[in-house]
Amino acid sequence: MKINVREREGVTILDIEGKIMGHDALELKRVIDEILASKGEGEVKLLLNLEKVPMMDSSGLGVIVAA
Repeated sequence: MKINVREREGVTILDIEGKIMGHDALELKRVIDEILASKGEGEVKLLLNLEKVPMMDSSGLGVIVAA
């Protein structure tokens, strides 16, 4: 799985490529947690681009729901 992080008009966009399963979900959680911590308190606009994610298991879905 590859994750590219970019900013556009106040929105943090994560372009994700590849399957999000098992340990990949933990990596996604780590990236999201780092972004949220770096933004401080308040509203954070986060967009997950899943266009190139062919498969996701329940651990990946859990990370997204928890964010």
